[in-house]
Amino acid sequence: MKRLLTISLMLLFILPVFSQTGEIPETIPGGETAGGSENQSDTVYKTNQAGDQFIILKLNLGIPYRPFKNLKLGGSGTLGYQRFITDGLILGGDISFAYSQTVGKNVFYFVPILFRAGWQFSTAKFEIPLSLGIGGAFENYMDRSYFGFALHPNAAFFFRYNRSWSFGAHTGLYILPQWYKNPKYNYTGIIHDMGLTVRYHF
Repeated sequence: MKRLLTISLMLLFILPVFSQTGEIPETIPGGETAGGSENQSDTVYKTNQAGDQFIILKLNLGIPYRPFKNLKLGGSGTLGYQRFITDGLILGGDISFAYSQTVGKNVFYFVPILFRAGWQFSTAKFEIPLSLGIGGAFENYMDRSYFGFALHPNAAFFFRYNRSWSFGAHTGLYILPQWYKNPKYNYTGIIHDMGLTVRYHF
């Protein structure tokens, strides 16, 4: 009886050792195992992917075109938020405060509030987003105020400094139509803006 118990205990310890007939595959970089099969649990991280977000800050110089013949160079600041829907598609919005002084020392103000959609092209640490902002703008000149449609196509160039910050420059056009009951008073103002931009990614 004792001999039978001893043999049984020996088998319980020995059999698990011989039951491991294959080697455990070793995970290697690139998402594959040493045996050549893919390891499905590996995650690939990209600089920008769906769900990534950023806050954007712009400081701009404004160059007035038609019909703003009496306006001098102006300036503006922009604060915005955008989110990657895919690796390249970006959706978000921004608000700006802009002004230009006239030759008569008066000031024209406008505050565009825009929904923005765009696509970003990336190569190495360089990022080139192209976007279009659509919304409305509050405009004020002396005792006259107007709220109307606003359009802002924009192109930018960024250097991705690290995971959280990118720095660059941009250029765009504010297109500001004003429509009245009497069509002879209608006009479309165009202001070219350009400047420096910083983005905080999170």
